[in-house]
Amino acid sequence: MSVGTLARLLSALSAECDELAVRVDDMHRFLTRDPSAAPRSSEVDYMVAAQDIDFIQQHLAGLSEFLMVMAEMTPDAIRVDLAAPLATVKLSDMKRRLSGTDDDDAPQVRPGELELL
Repeated sequence: MSVGTLARLLSALSAECDELAVRVDDMHRFLTRDPSAAPRSSEVDYMVAAQDIDFIQQHLAGLSEFLMVMAEMTPDAIRVDLAAPLATVKLSDMKRRLSGTDDDDAPQVRPGELELL
């Protein structure tokens, strides 16, 4: 049986998300760079980017499944003050979802729409 503190678990989950964010940022720079300013990308560069996409997808799926099992195991009586963590969330739809607020009247940002950070 593996037992640990909630703080350590949340810290580990944050580190996993940070690693994924770095990989996505690297892919973003690779895919949006000015082709005239850099040498042509090789097929190897594109294979590495494709492998990174697969890596990110597998990690996100694993994190999602892990968190769902944790949620199912967590008693409903446990309450957490989310004010400080939610204050760090820049995306309004994400903030609303993480807060647990089911506000159907809240404006939703659709994919492709600009949300100023």
